[in-house]
Amino acid sequence: MKVSTSHRNKGALDPKNFPYSDITFVCKHYGKPRIRGVNERPRQSYFASGCNVKLRLVYVEAMNNYKVTVLSTEHNHPISSQAFGWYPENRRLEDSELKQVEDLLQLNVDIRNIKNFVSEKTGKTVISKDIHNIKKNLDNKMSKGRSEGQKVVDRLLKLQQDDPNATTVVEMSSDDEFELLFFQTSNMKLLYNQYPDVLFIDGTYKVNIEGYPLYAFLIEDGEGKGRAVGYAFVKNEKKDTIHKLFDHVGAKNDLNKVKIVFLDKDFTEISAVKRSMQNAHIMLCTFHVLKYLKKKVSDLDIRKNLKSDIMKAISSLVYSYSEEIYRERLTELLKLSPKSFSSYFTDNWDSCREMWAHCYRKSLPTLGNNTNNRVESHNQKLKHIWDGHVI
Repeated sequence: MKVSTSHRNKGALDPKNFPYSDITFVCKHYGKPRIRGVNERPRQSYFASGCNVKLRLVYVEAMNNYKVTVLSTEHNHPISSQAFGWYPENRRLEDSELKQVEDLLQLNVDIRNIKNFVSEKTGKTVISKDIHNIKKNLDNKMSKGRSEGQKVVDRLLKLQQDDPNATTVVEMSSDDEFELLFFQTSNMKLLYNQYPDVLFIDGTYKVNIEGYPLYAFLIEDGEGKGRAVGYAFVKNEKKDTIHKLFDHVGAKNDLNKVKIVFLDKDFTEISAVKRSMQNAHIMLCTFHVLKYLKKKVSDLDIRKNLKSDIMKAISSLVYSYSEEIYRERLTELLKLSPKSFSSYFTDNWDSCREMWAHCYRKSLPTLGNNTNNRVESHNQKLKHIWDGHVI
């Protein structure tokens, strides 16, 4: 119920208890629903649904009390405690509850989990839009009108203040355009120096509002867990940019310690690793090798069953456990395949077989790794908790 009309009771005998000469209460859904025009006010909500529930009280001086003059009790909509909880005024959080939600948002807790937390702690029903509104207000409060670029600079300055041994590198072009940003905390440096043998590198997208690719550098620690040892944003993935990035990484870390580097089959990354980590063996992720070759085979204009046979031959080639078996299976694959694919495979894959065939890596210190899944899983988690804004 809500107050529809009221008038002050100036001549009441007891104005404290009877402040109104008359007051009318109506249901929140009282009145005729407004009909919107086409494409007009598309986001404005109305509660009026034609409900006629109404209560009018009039002050009677002789009684020194209120008298009911109008009473209508028939709702035209569902009424329940659950429905009552959905109204905006009942979903509104107290200051202390709002502070808890803001703390959870700053920790990047999933919105669904925040809704469950609020329900358990307060008994209130909040919707996703409520949490998004709180987050928007929090972003505005924290940003204080700063641009995303200004917030990044502020964060880097704070990182250097809190962690004097951290590394932050920002490179700008000659026309003052952003090129790359590399940062590494002192703890990341320590982890790299402790476990430099195997390095996982991968770029990912859609993690910042500017659209810059993010590169993550991971190692495997003594407990077999992937640990980040550096991050970089780059303006693009052109050869010059990636080479500059690896130069900065090498300037702050002894890359001669790296024995194994896991990559996808990205020629720019491969050339950068060969240039900056000359002692390292490059290992291509088995998952991406098979995925890439499956796409190539699927594009061939041949029978479906032959495509299946070629993929089986490729898979057995990838998992060959000796060089002799590799050569035998390569011969089988080339016999099965059309001439165009045989030439393609020989030129582009057999020529770098040490990077992807398992028989050539069994004596190397890969720590049991054959894929880049550690860094890919890491990047997925980053996307899950990070909306791309710097707070």
